[in-house]
Amino acid sequence: MRKGLLAAVLLLLALMVAGCAETVPSGAEQSATETHIHSFGAWSIVRTSTCMEKGERERVCACGEVQRETLSIGAHTPVQVSAVAPTCTEAGHGEGLCCSVCGDFLSGQSIQPAMGHSMVTVAGIPASCTAQGRTVGAECSRCGEVLAPSTPIPAVGHQPAPIPEVASSCRTYGSTGGTHCAICHEMITPATVLPLSDHVAEEIPTLSATCVSTGHSGGTQCRFCGEVLTAPTVLAVTDHTMHGNGCIYCDFLLIDYSNPDLYASHVGYQFLGTLTNGEALQTFYRRLDEVARTFHTDTSVSATNWVSSQRTRAKLTSVSYQDLKLTKDDLRLVFSYLHMDRPLYYWMANSYSYNDSRGTFELQVDAAYAAGEDRAYYNSMIYAGIEKFTALTEGMTSAYDIALTYHDALIAEVDYTYESDGRTPSEEIWAHRITGILLDLGAVCDSYAKTFQLLLNYSGVENAFVKGMSGGRHAWNLVRLDDGEWYWCDLTWDDTGKEYDGVKYQYFCVSDNEYINWADARMDRVNVLKGTHTFLAGHTPFDISNEDAWDRLYDLPARAATSFALSSVIELGETFKLNGMTFARWDADEVSLVSVDSTLSGSLTVPDTVTYDGRTYTVSELCAVDAQGYFHSESAVIRNGQVTEIVLPSSLQQLRYGALSGNKALTRVTLPRALSHIANDVFRDCVNLREICFAGTMQEWEQIEKDDKWDRGLTGYTVICSDGTVVS
Repeated sequence: MRKGLLAAVLLLLALMVAGCAETVPSGAEQSATETHIHSFGAWSIVRTSTCMEKGERERVCACGEVQRETLSIGAHTPVQVSAVAPTCTEAGHGEGLCCSVCGDFLSGQSIQPAMGHSMVTVAGIPASCTAQGRTVGAECSRCGEVLAPSTPIPAVGHQPAPIPEVASSCRTYGSTGGTHCAICHEMITPATVLPLSDHVAEEIPTLSATCVSTGHSGGTQCRFCGEVLTAPTVLAVTDHTMHGNGCIYCDFLLIDYSNPDLYASHVGYQFLGTLTNGEALQTFYRRLDEVARTFHTDTSVSATNWVSSQRTRAKLTSVSYQDLKLTKDDLRLVFSYLHMDRPLYYWMANSYSYNDSRGTFELQVDAAYAAGEDRAYYNSMIYAGIEKFTALTEGMTSAYDIALTYHDALIAEVDYTYESDGRTPSEEIWAHRITGILLDLGAVCDSYAKTFQLLLNYSGVENAFVKGMSGGRHAWNLVRLDDGEWYWCDLTWDDTGKEYDGVKYQYFCVSDNEYINWADARMDRVNVLKGTHTFLAGHTPFDISNEDAWDRLYDLPARAATSFALSSVIELGETFKLNGMTFARWDADEVSLVSVDSTLSGSLTVPDTVTYDGRTYTVSELCAVDAQGYFHSESAVIRNGQVTEIVLPSSLQQLRYGALSGNKALTRVTLPRALSHIANDVFRDCVNLREICFAGTMQEWEQIEKDDKWDRGLTGYTVICSDGTVVS
């Protein structure tokens, strides 16, 4: 084997030597020692030079030998490139030339280093009872790359908390215990409603009758709710037990209601004294007043001196003015001021008689009151009416409270009265006198203003009767309140008839600069509308310059520059707080619950009445109030995350828009029998409310006016009435 391999190698070497020998032409001689000279062909490029690598070329000899050479490095291949902005992780550059082979920048470019990530925190989300959350993470605000991933947080699950068992009473339904989530308040184990319990009877203590209240004896009532089970025997009110001029059991004082001085104004009389012939004018005024006073109080006297055969009016005793040197204009002016100062003289006609040659003047009486017996009847009715109204202000010392009480009571007593066409103000004599209201017949502006004036005079509140123009002849009042300032009052324009519960307050005790055509939730079911004009924009008082003396008005005192506000007086819309509940004055003797503290929890009972600053008010409304004291119905009144049961006051007649919305923990609400209207979205977001307890019957529940979306947000609720259950 080795010998064979060696022979092959020797043969290969011999062939190579033979290939390198110079070819000798035939017939020529060749020296065995002659050197071979290569004969190379042309160069050929083996590898082209670039800007990154040298090239190479070669040529080959006929003998097969190859000769190679390295070429010089090649030039760049320029191309135009656009600018590239740097990113968080990649550098950028400007616009210019770049080699397309090696990528080197050739001209016009500048390297812009990578910006690096801009880290921002990704907020964590706490886990809820049923949904998972996540931990805090981080990411780049530019490229969105997650730099620190959030970690999921599993849902925590409900945390059951007990719903305490509530014992039934004879007034409210009880329930068995249940559970709800302490975190989200979702009901886990619903409670079962327990029926009302029976009344527990106890004797009604005997109450002696007094001069201010009836008494009673016998009878039974429920120990817990106070419902009368067996009616007691009513004991009639007793007479006053007088000691001197007063009753020993009450504040009653002997008042001679027939005394005209109790009701008289002196504004006109005093103004007459400021005029040029003031002393003579006042003297004539006193003479007329003496005749009128005598005729009013002495009902044994009848007027029989008729003005004409029609007997529509009769003349009273003549008054002489011959010694006073008064003109016809003076006579008419004094007569006009007597009319304005003496509202009690309901019988006094607007006309009079005089004889200038004899210097005599006669007041006239309308035929309906000429007879003494008729006048005695009307007087007694009027004094009874006065006593009824003045009893409402007994013990009051605030002029504001007195004026507000009379304002509401007079408007509630009657409506504005018209002729048969329903548009023209009544021309009946009684409609223009205090008889219109005090005899409950109906009234026009004169009756409102004169009766208000009379009652304020009786209560010692300074005021002035005002007449002028307001779309026609009109009458209203000025009142001096507790701050010593004067304010306008127009009861006629505040009487809304059957609308808006019959009363509004735009024209009650307003200054010259107050906007008076505003609206609030006492008037309708919309939010507050601000006013755009003042009282005097619609009221123009007469003054002393009028051509007709009947239309001349005494100088009026300057009015307040701003709205009435006094810390010692609770004004309309002003709030006060009791037991975590905030109330606002709604009218003379009622308040509205406007908000509830968030700290209250469990069962909340809104009281039927509240007492503040020595005065008791009925809680009749649930309605919010804004910073200006205007009531509005666009905000929840009771919005509390911890109240589970609400009992509303028995006098509540309507639930306004959204009044109870947002109470997610609420499971039960008790509504009064007096309820007549439920607005939209009252229970919005009350997701756990299951029981609506209504104090009336199922039929009464159906008769309540309910807006289309009154129960929006409720699911699976039950209305429990006194005689059965209504399932939604």
